[in-house]
Amino acid sequence: RRAGGVSRVPCRALIAEAAAWVLAHQPRGTMYLWVYEGNRDARSFYESLGGDSVEWMLRPAPDGSRVPSIRYLWRDLRALLHTSRDAVSPLR
Repeated sequence: RRAGGVSRVPCRALIAEAAAWVLAHQPRGTMYLWVYEGNRDARSFYESLGGDSVEWMLRPAPDGSRVPSIRYLWRDLRALLHTSRDAVSPLR
């Protein structure tokens, strides 16, 4: 659980499901996502899953402003399949 009492298990399962989908369609694929630089909880979570911070840039926000953002990359998607006790198996 993170501060505030929200469980990270569903988030871990969602990341594992996304990794399984990528592996099913691109066995040698990688996966990335963007996160706002100020979202320290999310950044800590992605780092705990082995995500590497590989790029920084100003990206558009929903309100039209530009927000400092960081791209997290996962090169070894197989490791993400086992990130929680609720990890998913690869899609068929």
